[in-house]
Amino acid sequence: MNIERFFSDSDLAAIREATRRAEERTAGEIVPYIIAQCGAYSVANWRGATAGAAIGMILLGLLHALWPGWWRPDLFWATAAASALASTVLGLVLPSLSDRLRHLLLCAREEQEAVQLRANSAFLEQEVFNTRDRTGVLLFVALFERKVLLVADSGIHARIPPDQWQGIIDRLVEGIRRGAPAQAIIEAIGECGVLLLAHRVEIRPDDTDELSNEPRIQQR
Repeated sequence: MNIERFFSDSDLAAIREATRRAEERTAGEIVPYIIAQCGAYSVANWRGATAGAAIGMILLGLLHALWPGWWRPDLFWATAAASALASTVLGLVLPSLSDRLRHLLLCAREEQEAVQLRANSAFLEQEVFNTRDRTGVLLFVALFERKVLLVADSGIHARIPPDQWQGIIDRLVEGIRRGAPAQAIIEAIGECGVLLLAHRVEIRPDDTDELSNEPRIQQR
């Protein structure tokens, strides 16, 4: 998945501006983090290879049963080996070319664990914790997995229960599914600002912009 096809320069500028506006009246520091894919998921390729080999042999058996005269008996094992090899290679390669197929070969738990691990890593690498009142909020968007995590630092977590973010998350996920991630992220950032203000995460007179408003874009 090439993340650049999802976001133009104007999209990134709009996300940056949405972040600035959302932080104008609140002490919250929103960090948009967008990643194309959270895991390598090589297991999907190996599952594809196994399935491909099995399907290839089944098809070869059916072909032999329905049209027994199509092959030469002395070449049976060579034909079987070539069929198994071709179908295995095809099954190994296809998951890397098709996001839909890769999803089918992965279970939800594997994707969720990869997203959670990567979001925790992003929270630390971007130093979302590094604010005066611990008011950082990581808006973590995983495009391939079509999952969103909102990781709030302790100063936010003490004021806003985790379930209060769920509506924002659900609408953002729906925007990704519709193929409009940029607009969905812009709207989600605005909603985060409204929620922070509603829970009195108020800006101080001496407040400064402690974390960059620039959207963080990662391929993996």
